[in-house]
Amino acid sequence: MLLRRLGSRWRDKLMVALAGGGITTMLGLAAVEVYLRTTGDLVTLEALRANSLEFEATLFSRYAFPQMVQKKRVIADRWAEINERGYRGRSFIVPKPKDLVRVVILGGSSVFDVFAQEGRDWPHLAETYMRAKGHRNVEVINAGIPGHASFDSLGLLFSEIWMFEPDYVVVYHAWNDIKYFRRLNLESSLLRIQRPVPVNGHKNSYLVSNPFLCSTIVVASVFPLPAGNVCFRFRSRRSRD
Repeated sequence: MLLRRLGSRWRDKLMVALAGGGITTMLGLAAVEVYLRTTGDLVTLEALRANSLEFEATLFSRYAFPQMVQKKRVIADRWAEINERGYRGRSFIVPKPKDLVRVVILGGSSVFDVFAQEGRDWPHLAETYMRAKGHRNVEVINAGIPGHASFDSLGLLFSEIWMFEPDYVVVYHAWNDIKYFRRLNLESSLLRIQRPVPVNGHKNSYLVSNPFLCSTIVVASVFPLPAGNVCFRFRSRRSRD
């Protein structure tokens, strides 16, 4: 009806405008596609996995870093190193040396300190500060794992941390506990709403976490979306997802 009411002159202009808009949109999408393909080392799923911290599902906390060395980009230009025991920072000795005072700090991403460059996370800065004040026998272990809540840290403490023979244990949590408060009630307690992390059934499979897996895949929509949580993907050394 609208096209009939318009004169042929205006109708032609409208059609040209619509066609021009469609062509511009297609050219824009094509440009994005070319950019993504030519910079594939930054945006492909394989490249993202290669630069992602790997996790494994555990029984006593939802997940933890596997016992293997990792040096991965956490966010932007910030890199983190995970030691062979599965914790951020340099290696530590077990059994603990006799004269050493060992402090273990448990928590989520605020303890892991995702925005800090390696060696500049605040647990290790606290160690540097105490040593500078004369306490040279102090060692601080950063046992923060991004996403962990207090119940994860409790499981970590009772299932492994105690074996490191800590003299002091600091537990620091906030948002990862608070965010559950609004939806908790007798019918949906943490016991009922939390479920084990799924396992894909392949040997040597780890959860891979990377913020770009959320932003790049969802915004660009170039690659097919995986089932389940986009932020956590499975990686198998033997097979692809």
